[in-house]
Amino acid sequence: MYSLIGCFMKSTDDLFCSYSLIPRLVPCENGSSLNRKKREETKRSGKQRESAMRARGERKIIKNRRTTSHHDSRASTSRNLDEEEDGKTPDSDPIPLDLTVDILTRLPVKSLVRFLCVSKGWSSTISGRDFANSFMTRSLTRPRLLLTFIANNKYVFFSLTHPQNSDMESSSVATYVYDMNWSVDWAHPVRGLVCVGSPPNLAICNPSTNQFITLPKVKTRRKDIHSFFGYDPIDDQYKVLSMTVAKRREVAEEHQVLTLGTRKTWRMIESTFPHWPRIEGLCLNGVLYYGAWCFLETIKEDVIMRFDVRSERFDVMKVPQGSKWSWSDHPTLISYKGKLACLNYGGSSIHLWVLEDAEKQEWSEISSVFPPIWNDSIWDNELSFSGTIRTGELVMTSGRFSLPLYVFYCHMERNVIKRVEIWGISEHRVIRQYSRWRLKTSADYVESIEFL
Repeated sequence: MYSLIGCFMKSTDDLFCSYSLIPRLVPCENGSSLNRKKREETKRSGKQRESAMRARGERKIIKNRRTTSHHDSRASTSRNLDEEEDGKTPDSDPIPLDLTVDILTRLPVKSLVRFLCVSKGWSSTISGRDFANSFMTRSLTRPRLLLTFIANNKYVFFSLTHPQNSDMESSSVATYVYDMNWSVDWAHPVRGLVCVGSPPNLAICNPSTNQFITLPKVKTRRKDIHSFFGYDPIDDQYKVLSMTVAKRREVAEEHQVLTLGTRKTWRMIESTFPHWPRIEGLCLNGVLYYGAWCFLETIKEDVIMRFDVRSERFDVMKVPQGSKWSWSDHPTLISYKGKLACLNYGGSSIHLWVLEDAEKQEWSEISSVFPPIWNDSIWDNELSFSGTIRTGELVMTSGRFSLPLYVFYCHMERNVIKRVEIWGISEHRVIRQYSRWRLKTSADYVESIEFL
């Protein structure tokens, strides 16, 4: 019995021992709970990874959108800059080109030169040949008086408007235009350009644009050279005519022509009329006129030479009957109401012969005698005549600069003289450098946008 009880006890102990092991075996027996926790953790980590990936994707989309927006902004800015360079205003209707050109042609040259920097479009328009011609067409309707002061290889240009009133005594302020250093001589301005220098050293300057170009030296060994400046309106070309003079023979030789805008080389041309230039030239309607001595039938006569700028051919005109060509009579060629005129003055009178028909060489004469009150202020001076203005008034000044400086407007048909005192010149720094200036004037000077 005891053995049975002992066996039972042993079995009970084993059972107890087995039972005591139950807590340690529970985790192993509850494996499904552990897997569920792992699955939940994995699920949570998966959601976190998905959320992180979604966040990275959204950030990438936002970045792409920002990049696209930045590129669009830069492209829009570039388009706006391109439009501004072309002279257009963003988000506005562009101004028609013909209207822009019409507005620009009404402005002074100084402003147009500054506007070259506004845009490529404006620079191309203003520097173009068509614009230069349009500007010149309008500029020819508003001529100005050009005052050129010359001393010690120095040129100083001033300009002013002609008086619009009928006052006998008035004043006007001259505007400084340009100054340059060059060998001293003079040529009549042609459409806003001026040929300056003493041959063989010549230059063409545009006082309005403050530019000048040096011309090649005339091809000659002789020192006595005469030059004239002209314009061909048909081919739209400026030309310089130069000729050398053999003093022993008193005749011009080696006639040469240079055309601006080409290779700038002198070309020899022929002249069938042996002559010697004496009086400054004048270009009208594509023809150069200048006074000369010409040997006609072995006799030396006073003549007016004609040089057609386009065909480069010479011709001879006889001086008008009654005109005087000695130096004491101050013979001068001027433009009178757009026609060629020969002028003599002396005492208190002016005599003018106007070319009415170039082919028939018909002249009309106009003479004026002025009252003695003007003798002291006009006739005692070395007068310089520079042509007429639209009212038919003859413009004259003293050939020497002195104060006060006057410009006289003489109406030949009415025997009336107006006097205008010029201000604003003696105060200029360049004028104060020298005490003796020669003065040359041009009554029909026009501003030019011609770039040299």
